[in-house]
Amino acid sequence: MPDSSARLIETAVRTFADNAEMKVAASHLLSELIEGREEGEEEAIQRWDAVDAGKRKPVWRIVLWMLLVVVSAGVGVWNFKEGARIVKWTQWFNSFSLLSPGTMPVTESAREYTAREKLLLFGDPTKSNKTDRKEALWRSESENIAFFAEYVSAYASDNKRMPPDWQEIAHRLDPENAWFTYEAAA
Repeated sequence: MPDSSARLIETAVRTFADNAEMKVAASHLLSELIEGREEGEEEAIQRWDAVDAGKRKPVWRIVLWMLLVVVSAGVGVWNFKEGARIVKWTQWFNSFSLLSPGTMPVTESAREYTAREKLLLFGDPTKSNKTDRKEALWRSESENIAFFAEYVSAYASDNKRMPPDWQEIAHRLDPENAWFTYEAAA
């Protein structure tokens, strides 16, 4: 009955068809294990054939992939405007150069914002330089220390010095705040 032993081993290792090393190792192990046994080989071969015939790709994997595709497409359609806005900002950021900065895409990205929201985000977009934009923000609420700090930073960045009367204004708005002194030192 060596023929049935060879068929049993061949049936058992057929799942390793794509890995020759595993196939040889499994064949060798099985040949040592079934040496001297001749009963039940045909039943084992029939059971293996029945199990292998019943194997098919699970449907739930296909369903999960389809669900992923549908949900992803829905999210993409739902957030298309936001994605387009992010692409414009990314293009602006990538085109930035120290020698010639591009114009910020304020008007396209802030179309649905109110005038107050635009002022908070960008300053006054009608002004040409950063200092004037941030000064308009500060003038909108002259008692807001955060807006004054934005203005001082923009002024120092553009003019390489602190704005006139910054000490008096900073001391009036927040006498305990040392940030402005540190900004001037920097």
